[in-house]
Amino acid sequence: MDFYGTAATAIDHVVKVTLFIKGVISDIKDYDDDRATIQLKLGLQLTSLEFFRRRFLDDKHGLLLPGRLPEWIADTICSLLLKMKRVLAEYQVLVGRYEDFDDKVKAGGENDSVGKREKWKQSFFERAKSQAKSLKMKGYDWSLFDKKKLLGILEEYQGWTSNLRDVMQHFSQEMVYSLADPASPANNESESLEGTGLEQVVQRQKLVSAHPPDDFEGLEGEIVEEGTASNRFQPARWTCKGESQQVLVEYREYDRRLRLDDLDPEEIEELKAPVRNLAWLLQNSTFQDGGGNDAEMQQPAIYSLQCLGFIDQVEEERTVFVYKLPSLRAGTETKTGIKILTLHELITTIDAKTKRPLKPSLTDRFNIAHCLALTLSNVHASLWLHKNIWSRGILLFQQSVVLLEVGLWKTISQLFDARIKEGQRTGKLPKPKDVRNALVALAQSELPREMGNVYAGAVVRCLTSDFRKGSDTELSLDFRERVVDAIAAGMDL
Repeated sequence: MDFYGTAATAIDHVVKVTLFIKGVISDIKDYDDDRATIQLKLGLQLTSLEFFRRRFLDDKHGLLLPGRLPEWIADTICSLLLKMKRVLAEYQVLVGRYEDFDDKVKAGGENDSVGKREKWKQSFFERAKSQAKSLKMKGYDWSLFDKKKLLGILEEYQGWTSNLRDVMQHFSQEMVYSLADPASPANNESESLEGTGLEQVVQRQKLVSAHPPDDFEGLEGEIVEEGTASNRFQPARWTCKGESQQVLVEYREYDRRLRLDDLDPEEIEELKAPVRNLAWLLQNSTFQDGGGNDAEMQQPAIYSLQCLGFIDQVEEERTVFVYKLPSLRAGTETKTGIKILTLHELITTIDAKTKRPLKPSLTDRFNIAHCLALTLSNVHASLWLHKNIWSRGILLFQQSVVLLEVGLWKTISQLFDARIKEGQRTGKLPKPKDVRNALVALAQSELPREMGNVYAGAVVRCLTSDFRKGSDTELSLDFRERVVDAIAAGMDL
């Protein structure tokens, strides 16, 4: 059996029918109350199918290419896709009446780029919208869009798509387990990673357990502060061997034992080793997706500053981490140096003219939230431990609380100002459970109006730890699907 060809054909049909349904109901008055929810459900199905296409049907590295998977697994996947196709069979016939369903040129075959497929999807969606009026003239055709009937079919469709996602998740888990096992053949075969999207994750995992080379030393040169500091971060100029560049530095005090205890050289070296190891890890890890139209296929993004190295300042009893500045926008540099803002400062910024908070657009807030969630997801998948996550220092304290702050564009200190003052007056701290319940209530009542139900649901899920926790990998994949991907759906609003 040609598993690759069967799967590719089934995917094309399912995608086209999904787009057709999405287009037709976009302007139907009967769907006013449920349109956004149904459109989102259909969008999530399309997202899952696109991820499946990239990993399993790529013409060079697709897992359904002959010899890449055991035959019984390939057969199971094809059966799943055919089930999805049969669920939508009535709509498939309907599409065939209005369009040449088997037109592979329009469908953007397997060899087309992601960009071309997206253009085709948009074009087909618009054509489907234009067919809604003519559909209303035909009783049988229009009966397929009875709300109760359509919702029932969508529920079954979602069930099969969920099974397909489970297959992809099991594959990802197995691949990570194999690569984490030094005895596994996959651990030493770089080709086994191609097309999986796990290449940089595994590279970071290996870096965590590796040690810097003996010749990795602290940076030379002089640091001169410029501009205004923001928490631990200070704009500065680093000069070394006649060359100078603007950087951002982070001061880290020595360990208490280094400052107060009388230690021998071996003990000093041992206490300083973790800082040296961290500098080497940060310097040798990539932090941004590659360019091009296919950015999603590139390495997982970690939106953090790229570390150039460290300077050991013995007299000041501290270590200085030197970071490369991100690309500067016009107006961010002044005569006194670089102006930097933490997320906390950005949220609390007041417009000088209107005397009101400078609130970004809905799209910008979704983008900020997505970058934060994606970074945390990829840091966790890379086996990096990151507990100090809090908004005042950009490295935020808990993902859910920060997503709440970004969504409402208010800091926790602003949202709970009255309660904080009451606690200061009485000297009593609230119980952790009461704090969490208050945050959940706020997310459920206020966030839907600002960011929509899907975003609010993702925040509540983080607050209540509503994830599969069978393993670190399972948690990571579940977080990616139910938070990162859910937030990404709002970036096109």
